[in-house]
Amino acid sequence: MARNPALFRARDTSTNEFDPDVNIILKLGFALLFVDIFLTMSRALEIMSLAFNIALPYVGVSIHLMTFMAAFISGGVRRVASSRTGIFVLLFTSWMMICAPVSTWRTGSLATILNQWLPALTAFLACGAIVTLRQCHKIASAIGFGGVVIAIASFFLGKIKFLRFEFDAGTLGNANELTLLLLLTAPFLLVPLYHKRAGRLTKILSVISFIVVLTVSFRAGSRGGLLAFVAILAALFLTSSAIGKLKLGLAVVSMALFCFATLPTYVLSRYMTIFTQAENVDDPNLRAEAYGSTIQRKELLRESLLTTLKHPLFGVGPGVFAAAQAREADKAGVWRPWAVSHNAYTQVSSEMGLVGLFFYIGAIVSTFRDVLWMRRNSKGEPSGYAYSLSLALLFSLVGVVVNFFFSSNAYVAWLPILMALGITFRASLERDLDRQAVAPAKASTQAGARTIAPQAPRPAAAAAYYRFLRPRRTRG
Repeated sequence: MARNPALFRARDTSTNEFDPDVNIILKLGFALLFVDIFLTMSRALEIMSLAFNIALPYVGVSIHLMTFMAAFISGGVRRVASSRTGIFVLLFTSWMMICAPVSTWRTGSLATILNQWLPALTAFLACGAIVTLRQCHKIASAIGFGGVVIAIASFFLGKIKFLRFEFDAGTLGNANELTLLLLLTAPFLLVPLYHKRAGRLTKILSVISFIVVLTVSFRAGSRGGLLAFVAILAALFLTSSAIGKLKLGLAVVSMALFCFATLPTYVLSRYMTIFTQAENVDDPNLRAEAYGSTIQRKELLRESLLTTLKHPLFGVGPGVFAAAQAREADKAGVWRPWAVSHNAYTQVSSEMGLVGLFFYIGAIVSTFRDVLWMRRNSKGEPSGYAYSLSLALLFSLVGVVVNFFFSSNAYVAWLPILMALGITFRASLERDLDRQAVAPAKASTQAGARTIAPQAPRPAAAAAYYRFLRPRRTRG
């Protein structure tokens, strides 16, 4: 695949435009983004509210806005918005604004836009503050450490409710949301394993952290999360060497034995309902919960597909599938609880029509193209950052995309952030490769200028020019 012309420029990128050490706005914007990404992925403010019973309603919003403004002033917003993925995301946003006025419940659609998609779009554009591979590595560390914070907090704040492990309230109060966040962050803990310059202690700590995060995610008992993890393992298997595949196989066997030895029986039984009928489960409480969940999800999937066929252009309105279904049931004289589609893709198609789904899938495909391009072209990057980052981003993206078949998170920030990282990680690598290409050309031009200068060349200059062409000593 050719380089993205909207991001790559054949020029000397050592200018102040992309130098955070010189451009103070870039430096400030990245510092704010680092904090913002960590708070978003770790749910630190939410955890603090649960732990200390305090409300922090405006801290996160303030950091979001400051980060966006810094990225806007430095040109980062423009760089992200003008990319292929950015165009799809902006088209999706525009279509959402068109669908909202014709929604079956305008107030509900407006609330979805303001409370979910607008913060997600702000985070997506603010990621333009990332301009170097070193910054990409720091953002990956922030994401990975965010998962560790959630896992550690779960040992103090997590509880068993209705045979599910989750927090008392908030985003982490849903076992499926908890698993999704942990699976999103876990691959970034593996970056040191693929990074040539990482120390042995760093690699050991990253493996331990990875195991802790996965253990907590398994305790949540999310069947969609388990399938997403299997997809991550499949991607890891396909991208590994022969020896790497053997090591992965041994690691999977060890992990399976560890899970069977440590996970509660009801969690293992719940996972088994993926492969067997819920009626065969011995525990009557678990059998009723798993059976009811399976039947409900199938029914919601069917209803979301039927809603897409009934409203193929504009859908029923962003974020109001549950309200629209409840209204239809009320007209038929039947009561039914509000329930989301539990599938992010049919969520978009039923609420924003097939046009919205096209833009959404287009953004996902474009992100995969950026990540795969980065992986193919990262082996020539000397620092080793690019290859490890491309793999981590690929694994995280695979996990989220698969998990979205079992959760309704189309409008929250998780996937848009990964999309933005695909843009900025690739752009950072392109600038680095461009810089490597410009340096020899500049050196050659300078050497040539010294050679054709009017004055007689000094012996030292001539010797330097000769060594540049033939990097070995000559005698005589």
